[in-house]
Formats: sequence, structure tokens, C-alpha cells
Amino acid sequence: MTTKPFLFATLLLTAIGCGPVPPSTPPATTPIPPSSYPELLSSSTQSENVFSFTRDERSGFQTRTTGWEWQRGRLFAIDRDILLPIAGPSALDSIYNGAISPSGDRLIYCVKVAGEDRIYLLEKGGGAWSEPIDLSGPSGIRGGYFFWWSEEDLYFYVPTGEGDLVRAKLVDRTLTIVDRLEALNSPAATEFSPYVDPDKSFIVFSRYQEGDETQQGFFISYHTAAGDAPRWSPPQKIERLPYGWNPYFVAGGTYFLYSDGEDIRGLPRDSLGLVPPRPHFLNRD
Repeated sequence: MTTKPFLFATLLLTAIGCGPVPPSTPPATTPIPPSSYPELLSSSTQSENVFSFTRDERSGFQTRTTGWEWQRGRLFAIDRDILLPIAGPSALDSIYNGAISPSGDRLIYCVKVAGEDRIYLLEKGGGAWSEPIDLSGPSGIRGGYFFWWSEEDLYFYVPTGEGDLVRAKLVDRTLTIVDRLEALNSPAATEFSPYVDPDKSFIVFSRYQEGDETQQGFFISYHTAAGDAPRWSPPQKIERLPYGWNPYFVAGGTYFLYSDGEDIRGLPRDSLGLVPPRPHFLNRD
């Protein structure tokens, strides 16, 4: 596999795309050990960029590449130890990155247009995907590396400053930023690719600051107040992890997945040294 340099410029400034996949109907799936996910999601001939799952972790979306100039995206279902392709909409033939919603009925993605990350939405109804819905045009918002916390609540990267994280609401096909997450963003580094756990007790994200290895890697911040508007603690680097992106917890939060730019890697949550989460108290529906 061709080595991908871990430079943020390569990560964010290279346009990627998706190709069509063979039609397939999502099967009734059987749970698999979480340690099987890295092998299922990785390829010996291509590099993995982003991935996401539906809430039941029985289907998802990911992008792969052989050269980083074009990404190939695919929707998939998991049955036992097999990753089964699902036919995807043609709109995904040329995108930058994207993520599937918890229900599997919405897919948000961005496309490079004149150097900007324009955001679009696809919705599924009656077994068919909609035409692309332009979210950037009405809102003026640009961004990428999305994480769906619920069907209406998203976290993602926006190109303000060096690159920051925001929280947004998607209601009636209208995208609105509701929190600039100032406690997480730094003036000299780029923050991107967030994951927020189901009760918002913590957020994990990637940070990259050119020339400073202490500010390159995965960072975690904890929710310090109850309610739907967290007060985030100062981010701390997760020293046991190398630089990468697309942090993602599966199997009830017990197993951690991420991309290292070549493959999907994984390890038990217990090995990360994280503070145990509090009981769930928020409704994601």
C-alpha cells in the first residue's frame, strides 16, 4: 500500500471522491466481535480515510483511496464477519468526505468547489435516495469531517482560523451553527474529525499543529456540566494513540476505532486510560 504522509495539508486539501458499488439489500445481521472491525474495514490495496456507522452498527459508510486525489465511497452492511456492499447514490461519485446518520436515512457530505468545502445532504425515503440538497448555499457554512450525534445534531470541522470544530443543528433541511466550541479550538492548530459519545460525557477529536508534535494527535475533553449544552474541560492529548483521525467508539463504547491514513486500527477502550463515562441521561432521538 502506498504510504500516506501524515501532513494535514494532504488530509484537508486533497479532493476525494466516491464510486458506485454493486446493488445489495441490507441483510438481517449478526453481531461480531468489535476486534473484527479493523480487518473488515481495511483493504490491502487501498488506504482508508473516513468511516461511520448507523446507531445499530449494522451498516455504515466509508471512503477508500489509492492515491488521495480521488476517494471511493461505499455504503455497507455487516453480516457476521462479512462486509456487504449496498448500492449508493450517484451523487457520491466525487466528494471530499461524508458520514451516515444514526438511522441510516441521511448522509451528509462535502465537495471541493473552488477550494471551499460545500456541504450537501442526501435523504432516503421509500428505499431511494434524494437528489443532493445544498446546505452551504442558504447557510453560508462550509466544512467537513462530520459526526452525527443525533438525526439533527452534528459536530464537524469548519475552515475558520486554522480550522475549528463546531456543533450545528440540521432541521427542515436547514443547517445552523449553534456552538462554536471555543473551549476546544486553539488559534495555532487545526481541530477536526470529532466523535461525541452518546451522553455527551466526552468528545474526542484530531488536532494538528505544524511543527509541534505535542499538538498532533487525538485529544479528549470532558463534559463538566449536566444538560444538552456541555461545558468542555481543557483538551488533553491521548498519549497512548498515534496521530490519526476519525475516532469512533463501537460495541457500547467498549472498543475504539480510528484511521491512521493507511488502515482502520482498533483497541479496547480500557487500554486508552480514559475516565469512565457517566450514566446516559440525554435523548438522542
